[in-house]
Amino acid sequence: MLCITSVGLIFVVILLVLVALLINKRSKDDSRLPSAPGMQPSDPTEGNLLDMGQAGSFHEFLIKLHSTYGPIASFWWATNYAISLASPELFKENSRTFDHSVEVYRWFEPLFGKNAVHVTNGPEGKKRRQAYDQYFSHDAVSGYYKIMQEVCTGMADKWDGYPSGQHIDLKCDTMIVAGTRSEFYGSLSRAIEHRKQNPAKSPQELIFVDELIDNQPPDIQLSDAVTFCVGGFHTTGTALLWAIYYLCNNEDVQEKLYRELVENIDGEITPADIANCT
Repeated sequence: MLCITSVGLIFVVILLVLVALLINKRSKDDSRLPSAPGMQPSDPTEGNLLDMGQAGSFHEFLIKLHSTYGPIASFWWATNYAISLASPELFKENSRTFDHSVEVYRWFEPLFGKNAVHVTNGPEGKKRRQAYDQYFSHDAVSGYYKIMQEVCTGMADKWDGYPSGQHIDLKCDTMIVAGTRSEFYGSLSRAIEHRKQNPAKSPQELIFVDELIDNQPPDIQLSDAVTFCVGGFHTTGTALLWAIYYLCNNEDVQEKLYRELVENIDGEITPADIANCT
């Protein structure tokens, strides 16, 4: 569990967030709605959700929305009025906003549960986030470099063993298939139980799962563990997939990266080695 999340936080160096949803529950006939340019609901119940499906993805829907209406645009998430921001300047003005609508996560409730950290607002949500964030700081995750290197070396050896010219399914190799919900929760439950039986021997060895065990009830332990695992491996898998894809299509960049790694890294990768790379 920790390995997955740590890989996500270390490998995903740049996560460009240009879009923020500010959803307010208001009826469609409310005359007080702001006059942000945007789409009218295509369905009285589904809003513009059907339009998102037709666009191919939420991301592609937002690209089309902003190309039509500009950097601030409105749409309907089911019966909820939503405003999307696609400007760094506009996003900065709202970057410190903590509470948010849970409607966008409603579809994922069967997986994460009703009380997962990403749908918990107010003082309780802030308290949990602050407690968790310390275990994913730059200094904290640097302790996972050895585990990460073992994982990456194993994958590199696997690929190196393929016959020349063989197709590599990047999606299968960079994304994790967790199985059913019960299997996923079962794996995490066993990981948490294993940590209970093998606790940290010193404060320096405390990690995210220890915070869950010490300060959260069993249902929150699992919900928040799932939240960080899913967030970790999806960001990791997507970043790695595209990075490898573009490297494969740009041999000059491959060569540049190879030379830099050879010049700066000798043996196990350390935080200092990464700092020396450009």
